[in-house]
Amino acid sequence: MADRPVVGSTAGRLPGTQNGESELAVGDFCVIAALPFTTPWMLLWGTAAVIPVLLHLWNKRQHETTEWAAMEFLLAALRKSARRRRFEQLLLLLVRAAVLLLFALALADPLLALIPGFVGTVRSGATHTVLVLDGSYSMGTVADDASRFARARQAAAMLVQQGQQGDGFTLVVMGEPPQVLVERPAFDPEDVLSALEQAEIRHAGADLIRTLDEVIRVVRTSRRDFPRLLQTRVCFYSDLARNSWSAIESRAGRERTDILAEMAELVLFDVGSDPVANVGVTNLRANKSLAQVGRMQRFLATIHNYGRHDREEMTVELWVNDRPVAEQRTRVAAGADANVGFQHIPQASGETRVEVRVDNDSLAIDNRRYLSLPVRETIHVLCVNGSQDAAHHLSLALNPNPTEDQQLVTTVIPDGALLELDLTPFEAVLLCNVARLLPDEVAVLERFVTAGGGVVFFLGNHVRGEGYHDVMGPRAEHPPFFPARIETVVAGEDLRLDPRDYRHPVVVPFRGFERAGLVTTPIWKYWRLAPYEPSACQVALWIDNDPVLLEHSFGAGHVLVVATAPTSAQLEREDSWSALAMWPSFPPLVHEILNQVTRGRDRQRNVTVGEPLVDLLEPGSPANGISVSGPNARAERVRSTAVEQARIWTFSDTQQCGFYVASAGDDDRESLFAVNIDPAESDPERLDPDLLPSNFSREQGLVDVQQPVTATPIGRPSMFRWILAAVLVLLIAESLLAARMDRGAL
Repeated sequence: MADRPVVGSTAGRLPGTQNGESELAVGDFCVIAALPFTTPWMLLWGTAAVIPVLLHLWNKRQHETTEWAAMEFLLAALRKSARRRRFEQLLLLLVRAAVLLLFALALADPLLALIPGFVGTVRSGATHTVLVLDGSYSMGTVADDASRFARARQAAAMLVQQGQQGDGFTLVVMGEPPQVLVERPAFDPEDVLSALEQAEIRHAGADLIRTLDEVIRVVRTSRRDFPRLLQTRVCFYSDLARNSWSAIESRAGRERTDILAEMAELVLFDVGSDPVANVGVTNLRANKSLAQVGRMQRFLATIHNYGRHDREEMTVELWVNDRPVAEQRTRVAAGADANVGFQHIPQASGETRVEVRVDNDSLAIDNRRYLSLPVRETIHVLCVNGSQDAAHHLSLALNPNPTEDQQLVTTVIPDGALLELDLTPFEAVLLCNVARLLPDEVAVLERFVTAGGGVVFFLGNHVRGEGYHDVMGPRAEHPPFFPARIETVVAGEDLRLDPRDYRHPVVVPFRGFERAGLVTTPIWKYWRLAPYEPSACQVALWIDNDPVLLEHSFGAGHVLVVATAPTSAQLEREDSWSALAMWPSFPPLVHEILNQVTRGRDRQRNVTVGEPLVDLLEPGSPANGISVSGPNARAERVRSTAVEQARIWTFSDTQQCGFYVASAGDDDRESLFAVNIDPAESDPERLDPDLLPSNFSREQGLVDVQQPVTATPIGRPSMFRWILAAVLVLLIAESLLAARMDRGAL
């Protein structure tokens, strides 16, 4: 059939028809053979059309010849009208056979749209269309009272309406990760339109490479399982945000588009426009991870102007527990950041919702930033004393008036008593000149840090480096708990601490305050440390090229090491290591160290969209007793898993930004989590369409979103109702013919 000449008009093609594609027409072959059917196997019922013929032939043989003189006259009359009678019977036979044949044809549901005499020559319903909607949150940009995503969804729905009966549609949403909503070709427009209505914007960017991989998989599966779908096209609906589409210029992007272009036609429906003005909150942080009732807490919000013009007098609000508590006005220059600080004194303990809001603009999703901040009545710190009075200076630096100030309580225990305590109430554990740790003690500390706690090692003359390496160094498939190998003691008379431009958070408060004493602190001895993984360690203080204050992450928490001892009481003693404990910079340094190592719990409560929520299960709670509710207010049950001697629960459905609350059964205690967007997608810069591979053809995707979308097909009328109507007419005609023949009136 492909070699036959095309007969018919040169009517317009559907979007996506390429030159050289075969078109069906009638004129030189049977109409039925040219028609595709929705349910072709129903044509088997057409064999029932032979039943009237068989009955006719059977009845024709059911008479006996009897010689009767009285009938001779009648036979002579019948012979005269034989031609008319045979015509009447043949006509009735044809009507009855046509009824059965047309009924079977109606069940097969042929396409009227392929008959040129009715609607012109168009492409047959043998096309697989992959609809790819950009689900990144930049598609939420609103213009003319409609978002880009709404326009994309409407344009895709219109394409479904314009398809031919028999065309198949699949649906993929670009995201991180991509989501396949319709994996196998759907042939009912209602199903496709319903899936389009369910598609939603993700509060994240879009992984173009992974999306192309999914599209390639869907196309290959369709070509294998639905060979009658001879043509394939992939239609992308996107705003071409550079953050998502820059990957198209990479080698991986080019390779995948080349693979797709060999199997399908690639069409881009551009639903974006020129870059719009946008201002977003890109960061919100508290100056202290340990907030306390009645003590000043400072917050710093970062506002970025992505537009080309300065924003004057922009309103920035601080909300605490869903109530506005402070407001500032600031100027944000074009393409620049503006830092806005707030102060707030918490009045009650518990989980606290902190939020910063800015004026609404075309992209609303990045106008808010969320922070989960646990507020405590009392902060508990555990000090492990490795030698006589080794922990005394630390305890005194943390709380100089323990009898009057009960907001920070230190508990001092001797070396060897660590296994006797439950570490759950403590925020941090400080080990002071501890000679070595037992494997069981290390296991306890590892679980504590994995859950978000902090551990600080102050090294001194009692420390045995090899013992630390044996129990806390790297092991097979296990990262080191202690960040560095302890090598040798370095001694000198004029050793000074070097903060290296004050980049580390522990020493940032000392920038510009050299007289505070940090850089003038006398150091006489320290342990030389060799980090196991230098790239994983952050160094705050150096002596020459040796790190003396470094930290690394372990699980959700932090481990920090100070390579010298702050325990010298007399400077003239030969075994003195430093004068840290006697210098004015020591108390603020210890508080900054404590604030840094306890940020693990804060970071665990504040994540980015797509990152899981993870927390320890409280002792005594049922394994499946955790319920998590998010911004959509829908609660989901979460099961916990056993990890060594603890149970951890994980919640992965964090595709929307906002606050999430985890509760355990009838327990009144709740854990608050904040999920924020990655601000990279807030940048409205678009990819230049000219940089798209030549495989793409480009269409405008701007449509009227007020236009209703229904499943009524456009340009593809079905013959089903017409054939049924013909069957009804033939049934009536058959009854009339039979009645009139019985009366001999025909």
